[in-house]
Amino acid sequence: MMKKYVNLYTRFFIVPLMTSALLGFMSGMPVGSIFNIDFTVWLICFMIASDTFLYVLLRKFVNADLFRMNYMLLLALIAVTLIAMLVTGGSVYKLYSVLGVFMFPALPAMFAMGLMGQYAEFCALAAGLLLWNALLSYGLVYGFRPDKKIIPLALTAVIVIAAGTVFFLNSPEYKYKGHSFRYMNHFSSTDFSDYMPYSNPSKLYLLDHPASLIIEKEEDMPVLDGAEACYPMYSSFAKNVYQNIGEIEKKYIKGDYEFTNGRYVSFTNSSQGYYRLIRGDADMFFGARPSEEQKYYAESENKKIVLTPIAKEGFVFFTEADNPVESLTVQQVKDIYSGKIRNWKEVGGKDQEIVAFQRPESSGSQVMMEYFMGDTPLQTPKTYEVFDSMTGVIQMVAEYNNEKGALGYTFRYFLEGLHQEENVKMLKIDGIEASVENIRSGAYPLTAEVECAVLESNDKPNVKALLDWILSEEGQKIVEMSGYAPVN
Repeated sequence: MMKKYVNLYTRFFIVPLMTSALLGFMSGMPVGSIFNIDFTVWLICFMIASDTFLYVLLRKFVNADLFRMNYMLLLALIAVTLIAMLVTGGSVYKLYSVLGVFMFPALPAMFAMGLMGQYAEFCALAAGLLLWNALLSYGLVYGFRPDKKIIPLALTAVIVIAAGTVFFLNSPEYKYKGHSFRYMNHFSSTDFSDYMPYSNPSKLYLLDHPASLIIEKEEDMPVLDGAEACYPMYSSFAKNVYQNIGEIEKKYIKGDYEFTNGRYVSFTNSSQGYYRLIRGDADMFFGARPSEEQKYYAESENKKIVLTPIAKEGFVFFTEADNPVESLTVQQVKDIYSGKIRNWKEVGGKDQEIVAFQRPESSGSQVMMEYFMGDTPLQTPKTYEVFDSMTGVIQMVAEYNNEKGALGYTFRYFLEGLHQEENVKMLKIDGIEASVENIRSGAYPLTAEVECAVLESNDKPNVKALLDWILSEEGQKIVEMSGYAPVN
């Protein structure tokens, strides 16, 4: 009996899985590049197709014993998954490691997907392949027609799908990853397709008359980069000042400039934008002031960053919409983020723990938070573990998740203009609302400046000309229409 099941396991589990995984791995890259198919999609489709082909090809050997073996393997996978989820606390990458042992014949696929950090996809593939094999062997043995014998298998399938969905949605990697940088070549969490210089239709603000500054030649156009929330604003600057910028940028959205989203109106966020400025790849950066690490890098390169305020913005704190707290004082915020205040009842709310989220260190809002805290130390942020194939296990800062007691911070435009969070409300600070009027007047206590950063050594004439224009009445009009408070 044991020998029979070992033969079935080898012939219908190890060999098909190893063959399809290896061939899918080897063909995935070239096929994906030729037909513009995502490698993972191709790999999954190929493995399912290969598995199916081998089962049909060897269908004369398919019997009830094979179906029972596949079904027991599926149940074993479910049990392993449940145990792994309990032991690892829902960590996708740790679960991936456990299932990698269980699904060892799929090592080539596991290796490829691990390199790309697609652990959840592999977990789904593992369960999906066993479920598919169970269904396929059932159909080949009992026929592809409704039958009461299929009810247990159908219920198992429902359990696999439901449990997998629940586990994944509650895993730390999913809950606390923020917005996962889906757009703009992974530098943005917002779909800016209506804000590109070549967008049609476009949400960019245009003056009702030709701008007083027009830059006609490509080689005379300063390269712009910036923070995520500033992109609509400085893209509008370029749309008004750079002659035919839409047609020009269309030429550069692929190839060498694909990962900056354009040649002259680029976007790599605060995390990379300042480094591009310091290296000379960008002429002007729009956003918050640089981090200490970015300042140090500039000094190490013997470069000096010159900051010019071009707009005013509010640094805001927010919580879930049904939190009864409406306002916090500046001192209360500092006490919360230093760890002195840990319960909402201490600031007039419910008897509930405050889950104070922070932002990744390179983000503009985290730089602002550190500046706001001053000499008051920030408590250690909530983190979660991820596995990076190049560096191993690393700690990631857990970004805001709309859970009970959560508190987060960002810039007002990021929250209101780009609608980055749902079911939240902005808290007043010292009883003052973060409205554009209060930010402009300075009544709101946490007013921040949006900077235009340039290198002191940059002597391109149109850099100064564009900066002067931004500070002019026309430029400040665009600042205001883009959702910010002008400085002039």
